[in-house]
Amino acid sequence: MAPDLSDRRHQLVYRWDLDKTYLRTEFDTLRDLVRTAFEPASRKRSYPGAGTLLREIRATDPAAIFILSGSPEQMRSVLEAKLRLDGIRWDGFTLKPSLRNLVRGKFRFLRDQVSYKLTALLRSRTNVSPDTEEILFGDDAEGDAFIYSLYADIVAGHVDQELLMKVAEAAEVYPDDIPDLVRIAARAPRGDTVRRIFIHLERVSSTAGFHEFGRRVCPFYNYFQPALVLLEDGALDAQAVLRVGADLVVAHTFNPEVLVASFDDLRRRGFVSRRLVERMNAVSDRVEPSTFGQASGPLRALLRAMEAALDDLPDSKFFLQVSSTDGAAELGPVPLGAPDLRIRLQRFASLEGVAQTADGESVDDFVLSYEDQRGIGGTVSGSRGRWSIPWIRVGAVSVELTSAAGSTHATLQVASSAKDEPQFFTLVVDPARP
Repeated sequence: MAPDLSDRRHQLVYRWDLDKTYLRTEFDTLRDLVRTAFEPASRKRSYPGAGTLLREIRATDPAAIFILSGSPEQMRSVLEAKLRLDGIRWDGFTLKPSLRNLVRGKFRFLRDQVSYKLTALLRSRTNVSPDTEEILFGDDAEGDAFIYSLYADIVAGHVDQELLMKVAEAAEVYPDDIPDLVRIAARAPRGDTVRRIFIHLERVSSTAGFHEFGRRVCPFYNYFQPALVLLEDGALDAQAVLRVGADLVVAHTFNPEVLVASFDDLRRRGFVSRRLVERMNAVSDRVEPSTFGQASGPLRALLRAMEAALDDLPDSKFFLQVSSTDGAAELGPVPLGAPDLRIRLQRFASLEGVAQTADGESVDDFVLSYEDQRGIGGTVSGSRGRWSIPWIRVGAVSVELTSAAGSTHATLQVASSAKDEPQFFTLVVDPARP
């Protein structure tokens, strides 16, 4: 059943990514990076509703709000200035030591997120009370769903040292950084403490691509959606949700249909129950023009739509999750007392291989994008002609490799394989394809 956090708000730790989660940031090209680096605080833009939601979260008096950004440490002053302009108060702000790693010759660190974010999360966890619970915000541009879920599984005790080392190696963490990562993970207090992971769909990814991470991960299109889910979970009250909705209507010209569609999307995906509608209905008489101004009409339309959907919502939500070394599966929402449930595992496999020219020369540095038949995929970096994908569903997998030496596209047929035995493929680049 979804946890109710109404009595535990003071024991919640919130962790927010910044780029593409809170701030509209472009860094896909060198030009984007340079422009972002020199952009003043007054010109930086947050996503609609993000600032309002973060201020409402601060008003609940949580244990802490930590900002974790992939931006370089050299941007601290301008990023802190932007947050102050937005009225945001935080308890910790971690930035990436990119310049220090460039001096050490670690150029890949500019793009690497797994080792940086995972180490920062684990180190921060050792400095908070063991009985605190966590809610994390990230985006779909940097693998946050995977990194946050791995972090949650480590602190829950589901990932041992051997498995963590294998994941770090598959993620191409620098070998001399792995021992430090393992030591920090060993010191982190154990407990099933990560209650929710919100992923901002900055790239408008399909929500189906996040099913394998389980119900803890909630992808969202706009910031009214996490506000609703936080109300469902008891971390916010209904008045706070109405204020987030009003900000979207007044300051960002959201119409009533967008608010209703946001609720309906969460309802179809099973993230809300009757409990949400009952909590919203309890404050419906406070939606007056004297309080919400021009947003009162759209908010009333939203409340009417919620009331109309009440019969289609479950009283309680139960979700079953099964995971093993061979695969994983999820079933839900399941009504209490449902008999004879069967779950079919979706099998996983791991891949590795080489990238080379037609003459057999290794490709030094390259990027490999992959996508399975369900549209679930990602991007990995390769060097010295080697690449690996730690987990992928069995079946046809489309891959695209790009490098200075050329590029190639292929469809790989991935079969079930024994544990710890990755399947090997050779990719040959075509210099005629830039």
